Amino acid sequence: NNKAAQTLKDNISLKLGSSSIIVLSSDDQNLLTQAKKAYQAGNIDEANTYMLRLLNNNPNNIKLKEVEDLNNKIRSQL
Repeated sequence: NNKAAQTLKDNISLKLGSSSIIVLSSDDQNLLTQAKKAYQAGNIDEANTYMLRLLNNNPNNIKLKEVEDLNNKIRSQL
């Protein structure tokens, strides 16, 4: 399970004193790309749907600046 492996890696890194780094899975990266395209095309509801799926997959994705910024832009236009 990719999520379990990512969580384990993050926990080990934090215990070793590293800061957590958010890396999107390929599925989540695809959702972010689709959300960007929809937003740029003016399809705010569609962009929001992709964003909700992205955040539902992993709520920590919001910690990625690019995700947070796009989410804020989308929400401001709903």
